[in-house]
Amino acid sequence: MACGVSVLVKKNWQKFLTATILAGNLLISLPAEAEIKNYTANIEEITSEIENQEVSKQRVLDKSIKTAINQIYVDLKSLNSGLSDEEIFTIANNACKIIGEPKFNREVKKLPNKTNIIVWKATVEVSFDDSEIKKWIKRDEQEKNMLINQNRELKKLFEENEQKLEEFRKQSEEISTKQEKNYVKAAIKYLGSEFLSNQKVEIGNKYNYENRITDAIQLYGEAIVLNESNAAAYNNRGQIYKNIADKKAFIEKNIPAASSYRQMAIADFDKAIRINPNHAEIYKNRGLIHFTNRNYEQAIKDFNRAVQIEPNNAENYINRANYYRQAKNNELSLVDYNKAVELEPNNAQIYLERGNFYEQDVKDNNKAVDDYSRAISLEKREKFLILGYNGRAGAYKKLKMYEKAIADYTKCISMIEKGENTSLLPWAYRFRGECYKSLGNEANFQADMKKFEDLQRK
Repeated sequence: MACGVSVLVKKNWQKFLTATILAGNLLISLPAEAEIKNYTANIEEITSEIENQEVSKQRVLDKSIKTAINQIYVDLKSLNSGLSDEEIFTIANNACKIIGEPKFNREVKKLPNKTNIIVWKATVEVSFDDSEIKKWIKRDEQEKNMLINQNRELKKLFEENEQKLEEFRKQSEEISTKQEKNYVKAAIKYLGSEFLSNQKVEIGNKYNYENRITDAIQLYGEAIVLNESNAAAYNNRGQIYKNIADKKAFIEKNIPAASSYRQMAIADFDKAIRINPNHAEIYKNRGLIHFTNRNYEQAIKDFNRAVQIEPNNAENYINRANYYRQAKNNELSLVDYNKAVELEPNNAQIYLERGNFYEQDVKDNNKAVDDYSRAISLEKREKFLILGYNGRAGAYKKLKMYEKAIADYTKCISMIEKGENTSLLPWAYRFRGECYKSLGNEANFQADMKKFEDLQRK
């Protein structure tokens, strides 16, 4: 079954230029049992003679792909996965794959006033694997937020570019002098470079989504060559440098390399902020680098600016709360943690953060137990459930509720032994052993302490 809209050719030149999409048809192939679904989209785009036709070709291709992505979005939304609209669209946009080579057709049409228009047609087929939903759920919240923000910002850039193009297309109808024509032509040429740059960023985002880090860095660099004012390219590349720095520092223990990547990240964030000083995410990203570098004065300035620009973003309050924690300002930390909970009452990781704060800083283990319990009830990902059970076990232990602590440590140990990250395992055995000792169970205490020592020697 085909669906779509069609706009009939009319004699008025302005209507030709302002109606960007002339017609669209969407053919959907959705086998009931198949994991991978294919979508074919056909779009027509009307352009003027003064436009670069290679750019016009890319524009109609982009609209064809986005038409298919919109249908993927509709199908994913019908699954009732519990994901937000932005999450669903981010998955659809990043995980779809083009099948084969797109097909193009170019046709020149002459209007009654002897003005020529060019109609580009593009047909593209894409595939989408439903298993991407499960993969998304397993990602941590910080990574999800990064991908959603990237998708949101790029969507905005494409829409702004299209809007400006339409304005100059309208101006082109009223050109009366060569000077005016050259001005409009130059403006449209710049918008073409901006569009192509945004396309590079979009491909870079897809590579980032797929963890093809080197390829993503290359595409962001190519985007900057096409448009040195592309703040998204600088910001996204800076995020990758930041992530590499964290890996170098905390996993590889290569501090000099980590420092070098952080400097590269800050340089990119600085450039992005100069271009777009009202984008909260860039301040957040730079603030996190300054925080890691213990440059706390700069970090709090960036976190405050992020909150100022996006006062309804829970992540901004979490970052600032963590700053106040290191400054030993429990009162302001709690204000920001509470605000984050207010904004996202079903975000398990916020409860983990606040639970840790109650346990380690405020020494209120009853409230810590409440927050860890809330996190456990909301969380589906095992690696974060481990943190929830481990945190709650520690709070129970401090409350001398040893049997409950043992139950949580046992659950924690069981999950850790099934996974790959075993760094918490020795300590879970040790702390469970200490609980057994407090209950007078010497045999289990000795068994757990032996397990702790054996794991420490590995």
